Amino acid sequence: MRPALRLSGLHKRYRRGLWGRPDAVPALDGVDLVVQPGEILGLAGESGSGKTTLARVALGLIRPDAGQVEVLGQPIHQLRGAELDRFRRRVQPIFQEAEAHLDPGLSVRRILAQTLAIHRPGEAAPPLLTEVLERVGLGDRADAFVDQLSGGERRRVGVARVLLCRPELVIADEPTAGLDAARKHEILELLLCSEVPGRATLLISHDLPLLAGVATRLAVMLGGRVVEHLPIELLGHVPHHPFTQALLVASGARSRPEPETSGPRPRSVERSVGCPWVGACPEQQAECSAQRPPLAERSPGHEVACHALSPPPSLIR
Repeated sequence: MRPALRLSGLHKRYRRGLWGRPDAVPALDGVDLVVQPGEILGLAGESGSGKTTLARVALGLIRPDAGQVEVLGQPIHQLRGAELDRFRRRVQPIFQEAEAHLDPGLSVRRILAQTLAIHRPGEAAPPLLTEVLERVGLGDRADAFVDQLSGGERRRVGVARVLLCRPELVIADEPTAGLDAARKHEILELLLCSEVPGRATLLISHDLPLLAGVATRLAVMLGGRVVEHLPIELLGHVPHHPFTQALLVASGARSRPEPETSGPRPRSVERSVGCPWVGACPEQQAECSAQRPPLAERSPGHEVACHALSPPPSLIR
């Protein structure tokens, strides 16, 4: 079975300033990630860890400096013309800033009618629009404009667009940010209730408990890298990367006090040499600042990039 999304060896540095010099700190630093059909892969990490850059690279909105992106079995940056149009129909984004894909000059009804005309031409629009508006709780807001909608309502319009498109892959970047608990679960229930067999979802969030409740697998990003990858049922029950442990403590999933750090985490090029958690890790060793820890398997399906967590003897070949 081909993956819905395969990211291989992704690197990306943004350019800043008058001369366009590349940032010292990479946004993506050798990322490998696979999303299989029918699964929900949760991607967690702090702000600035590279999650949004990864989403935009996966959608073909920005090009990586190096690496490969394959979506539904096709190298995305080789797509042109009609092939690219077909790709856009099969893959849909939901952005943290809901306004990014909503035309402020159109009503909710017209926004969704345009989506329907592009992705399902020839189908009877009025019944489909009425149905989807009711499903997302916007039946009485069909004639409202974007600036008349609340943040939660704007996100529900984004979810309605996805439901109408019936994509095979959804890439959702912080789709519930800023919403209360009830609204978060409402949005996710709508988003993840798939009518397309085998739909894959990459769900990006800093909210670890939220991901733990819906994802099938979890990847944790830090400093532009994936530092841990595991089946969701193992979360909290195996030795974790120290950064993942800190996320669990911050989320309240672990009651022990957060460990003291050895000082502020450096924001420099050194992050791309050793481990990006150097300076904040209570378990750091001499090689942590000088040698990049590989993403190594600790148990079936569980990989960690940490010098302090070397693989058990049974997994060393």
